[in-house]
Amino acid sequence: MNDVQVFSWLILSLALLLALNLKLTFTLYRKVRHLPGVIYIPEPLVTGTKLPMLSGKSLLSAELKPVWQNGYATAVLFLASRCSKCREKLDELPILFNLAEGSGLEIKLITSESARQYRRFLTDVQLARNCIRIRQSDYLQLNPQQMSPAYLFVDQQGVVEATGLIGDETWMQFCEQLQTLSNIQQNVA
Repeated sequence: MNDVQVFSWLILSLALLLALNLKLTFTLYRKVRHLPGVIYIPEPLVTGTKLPMLSGKSLLSAELKPVWQNGYATAVLFLASRCSKCREKLDELPILFNLAEGSGLEIKLITSESARQYRRFLTDVQLARNCIRIRQSDYLQLNPQQMSPAYLFVDQQGVVEATGLIGDETWMQFCEQLQTLSNIQQNVA
């Protein structure tokens, strides 16, 4: 074997090792990119953000419904069926739905989970009636951090007024306002 053949064989070997190294690196990257701390965690929606017009299927009727509508303030709620805190909050929600009735405020539960699994999670028919199932990509537009139990308050033009976890200070003020509004409506009637 002369020097040129040895040099060619050495370059070919290095090229093959480089290709193998790149293949292993990309395989490792695909495995690791989904681990916590590796992927970029998006910021929550900022107050003042205009939401796109999104729609999904009603959990009970599979009828196409908008997440929010022009002219109606909307409280969008995010509950996960496997979340123990979300399960605890389920008992409070029918009361809020009753208080919001006739106030010009819509309360909607939004999920991207399977319809069967979510129907089992929602024990109250009123909750299921006000639940919309949307695509995962649309869900991430509304709840980029996938927090639960969480809320998103939207005004009549689709602008985000507040976001947070159900039970925080803003949520408690919202509940108090609904109760006060309901008391005023009862006194007037």
